[in-house]
Amino acid sequence: MNDLDQYYKVLGILPGASREEITQAYKDLAFIWHPDRIPKDNPRLLHKAEEKIKEINQAREQLRSIHPRGDNQNVQHRNTQHKHTQPQNTQQQKTQQQNTQQQNTQQQNTQYRNTQQQNTQQQNTQYRNTQQQNTQQQNTQYRNTQQQNTQQQNTQYRNTQYQDSQQQNTQYRNTQYQDSQQQNTQYRNTQYQDSQQQNTQPSPATPKEPRYYSEPSSGKYAGNYAGNYGGNSSANPTGPYSDTSRYQSPQPSPSYRQAAPQAPDLSGSNFKGAALKEKDFSGRNLSNANLSEADLSDTFLHNINLTGANLQKANLFRANLLGACLINANLRETNLIGADLSGADLSGADLTGAKIGYGDRVMVKLTGARLTGTILPDGTVHN
Repeated sequence: MNDLDQYYKVLGILPGASREEITQAYKDLAFIWHPDRIPKDNPRLLHKAEEKIKEINQAREQLRSIHPRGDNQNVQHRNTQHKHTQPQNTQQQKTQQQNTQQQNTQQQNTQYRNTQQQNTQQQNTQYRNTQQQNTQQQNTQYRNTQQQNTQQQNTQYRNTQYQDSQQQNTQYRNTQYQDSQQQNTQYRNTQYQDSQQQNTQPSPATPKEPRYYSEPSSGKYAGNYAGNYGGNSSANPTGPYSDTSRYQSPQPSPSYRQAAPQAPDLSGSNFKGAALKEKDFSGRNLSNANLSEADLSDTFLHNINLTGANLQKANLFRANLLGACLINANLRETNLIGADLSGADLSGADLTGAKIGYGDRVMVKLTGARLTGTILPDGTVHN
């Protein structure tokens, strides 16, 4: 195929077409492929239209150069001569030319629509992905911020609760101590006044019989007496073995008071699940007692003996166990939060699973406590 046939093919016309046919074919193709008709946001199709319009312009110029204007009449004359000889061929060529142009136009329109659709889909996909990523990042940041704020609030709340409980425990202990001191003072004063009244009442006059008989001092007993009182017989006429001291009634002591009744021994007692909140068992003997699941919150257990006692799952929240004896006691799963175990003996005690604080913070006071052989809440044995 020579260049001339290629130019005819570019314009979509048959070889030997007239100047008017060349001009008309050029106008039709220029209308389709003119760059001004192509969207600016599709650089690929715009570049293709520019290349196509260059080919069309070049084909028109080349074909017009071999068909000057004077040749139109000759062409028309030749066409008139061949009009009757080849009417069917001309009609078929025109039909084929129209069909070819129509097919090219449809193909170009289809390609344009497909390209536009693909670009739109890609843009939509990118937009959705970008929106989704931004939303996920915002949600992650929001959750992290909420979690940090919640943790800070929980920490502040626990610290505030612990401080309040410590203050309340201190105030309560001070109040109990003051009340106990006042009651002891009133009790001593009352006992002293009763004793004074009993001593001041006159007793009936009855003859007193001597409790001892005078006899000479001799032997070891005499030696002891001489060593203790030999040199002071004249200065102390009322010695421990004189007649005056033997027959004289003893004087009542001004500080005499009756002994307070002792608390009963509670060793081995069964207090399982008992409600003993705010009770006072200070100094009591509760060795080997069963206090499992008992409520002992805010109780006073100073110097209490709980050797071998069963305190499993008991509630010792804010209990005061100052100086308590808890040797070999069972404290498994016991609530010890806020408890004061200062100076307590926990040798051999089992604290497996006991609650002693929140997270890594220990909220049990163990100042001076003895933990030899104690099983700690995590199951390890304290050395």
